[in-house]
Amino acid sequence: MFGSASAITVDGDLADWGITDNDLLVVGNQAAGSPVIGKSGDVFYWEEDSTTYKVGPAYGGENFDIEGLYYTAGGSSAFVAAVIGYEPGKMVSGEYYGDVFITTTTGLYAVTTYAHDGLDAGALYDVTGVRAATVAPSSSPAQVTAGTLIANGADFTYAQAGWFATDSDWIIELSIDVSKLSGTITSVHLTETCGNDSATMSVPEPASMALLGGGLLVLAMVGRRRFK
Repeated sequence: MFGSASAITVDGDLADWGITDNDLLVVGNQAAGSPVIGKSGDVFYWEEDSTTYKVGPAYGGENFDIEGLYYTAGGSSAFVAAVIGYEPGKMVSGEYYGDVFITTTTGLYAVTTYAHDGLDAGALYDVTGVRAATVAPSSSPAQVTAGTLIANGADFTYAQAGWFATDSDWIIELSIDVSKLSGTITSVHLTETCGNDSATMSVPEPASMALLGGGLLVLAMVGRRRFK
């Protein structure tokens, strides 16, 4: 069972998300391109732990396998976590892990996973330019290349998971001050500069869910009146 937003500390440890071991994610091994997407408690999840060399739109094996992407929100903060195949900022086979993109109802934002293109590491940007994925363009965007820095907009860290004796799993964890965003968050996205694997997840806000529920209730009431 996942944890709640009120208990989360951005420290590179997902225990406060309710994730303590790679075997304790919601799903087991999944075919590439067949993620399991859902919501447990307060946490939205995207999971796809491929055991083949094909990891998504393209290939690359464990290094390029995005195993999980998670999102929750509470108060003035939104939290994102991901389980990836190697250290952010490290080049493997000429490629890097990309930035975490946050789409809102009115704009596009990104948190940089390392310093590149003259941008600070672990910082929140209002995006004006992006880099497309090179191998699998359908995974784009991969990185922010230009944007307006939003001061004190994000808290970011990463750490090796330590789940196995020989560990290829790394954790990205971040929080965003949603009061500094325009609009409400609708999705999060992560890929590599090559785009071998790609994770995109819709994250409707609680208010949207409530409106949806209210709309369904109204439709049900109208239907009942029609057929009485």
